[in-house]
Amino acid sequence: MPRAAIIGAGRVGTTLGGRLLAAGWEVRYGSRDPAHSRKLKAVLQEQPAASGSTVSEAVAWVASGSDGGGAILLAVPGSALATRHACASFARSLGLQAEGQVVIDATNPLDGHGNGLVWERGHSHVYKAFNTVGVEHMARPDGSLVTGQQLTLMYAGAEERQADVAALIRAVGFLPQWVGPLRHARTLEALAELYIHLGSGMGGAPLWADADGTRRYHFQVLRRGQHS
Repeated sequence: MPRAAIIGAGRVGTTLGGRLLAAGWEVRYGSRDPAHSRKLKAVLQEQPAASGSTVSEAVAWVASGSDGGGAILLAVPGSALATRHACASFARSLGLQAEGQVVIDATNPLDGHGNGLVWERGHSHVYKAFNTVGVEHMARPDGSLVTGQQLTLMYAGAEERQADVAALIRAVGFLPQWVGPLRHARTLEALAELYIHLGSGMGGAPLWADADGTRRYHFQVLRRGQHS
């Protein structure tokens, strides 16, 4: 059974975690202080099939999986990775067991610069995904909030382990669309900024979101023949 260590227990992390649990994955949430995290305790009450531990323990748990099909999903606020120093400190918190593992970065670094550059110097297989889609669509990747068509999801990273990342994306319910190596992470982050901008109505932006904040729009990849 594939394993996912989700670092972050906010809306994005827990929504993706719930989808993976429903698809038959094992899920463990990593927290800096799991014994005293009210957020983590609440998540585990809602998702009793999941487990929780420290960040490094969750990473080591994925690394110890027998089938090698697991992944580490980073779903922390972008502000937590707003500087090179913060990125380096966060990377160290994952522990030595992160080396060689598939790491999927779902953060939106809209408050700073540098995390893409830091990850590129590492020794794990880092991918960028889940930036170009709202959390409401993560919960309903069947497209029922827009056209009813299964939603596509763009991701970037090396070709070497992209099949593992595509498997996780499919398990969540999206149709994966690889856009190339990790240097294109910045392009996906720019799309994330535009996505958020269109839902805010601030700075002269057209307001695409509903009155309740629901974003009934999506950046869909349309191709003749779908390829992951």
